[in-house]
Amino acid sequence: MKDQFKFFMKFVAILIIGFSSASCSTIELPNTSLDGVWSRGDIVITATGNNAVLTQINPNYRHLEAVNIGMISIGDQQIRNIRKTGNLVWAGEIGIIHYDTNSSGKITSYTGQSWADCIIVMSENGKTIQVTAEGYNPVNYTRVQ
Repeated sequence: MKDQFKFFMKFVAILIIGFSSASCSTIELPNTSLDGVWSRGDIVITATGNNAVLTQINPNYRHLEAVNIGMISIGDQQIRNIRKTGNLVWAGEIGIIHYDTNSSGKITSYTGQSWADCIIVMSENGKTIQVTAEGYNPVNYTRVQ
């Protein structure tokens, strides 16, 4: 009986140590809020609430000439009217730049801007989003902050 009691006490001590160690460890949950800073490589946008604004333009941006002529600039809305429509899914409107191209596909002139309905889908880990507007290729962003 004494040996069984000693074994039981050792078992309880191991459980207590195990549980206290486990309670000290943290489990990192994914950030599934759309709010944050997102980069697609050539531009960076910052999403807050129901809008995302342009916060950085890199020299490799395809539409750098549109920046140079003042058509777009830092602080302009890139996505507006963002609203959650499901788990990790939002809808909104994305700014579209219109342009003419030559036969080789090179942009020859910028002709205007408009808004297009878009769907934003976040990865389960909260680190990437894909923005898709009808008639346009999907664009991938990675969370910076």
